[in-house]
Amino acid sequence: MKVQPKASTTRIQGVHGAGAQAVLKIAVRAPPTEGKANKAVLALVAKTLGLPPSSLGLVRGGGARQKEILIPGLAPRQVLKLLLG
Repeated sequence: MKVQPKASTTRIQGVHGAGAQAVLKIAVRAPPTEGKANKAVLALVAKTLGLPPSSLGLVRGGGARQKEILIPGLAPRQVLKLLLG
């Protein structure tokens, strides 16, 4: 997923790109300092999926806009369906 910190609102913006280049884009109001944006992303995804934030894990991209999150128990297609409603 691609994260936009310091956005005007916190929300899931949708899928950008197509095929293998497609990424989920998420905007968060939190700044990209001291892990605040990462925490905001995990909180938003967890809330949307109805999971506790502690069940999610940041696998890759702690200091970058491109991130990979571990969501146990759900297949990638299920996650996208739930996140995009």
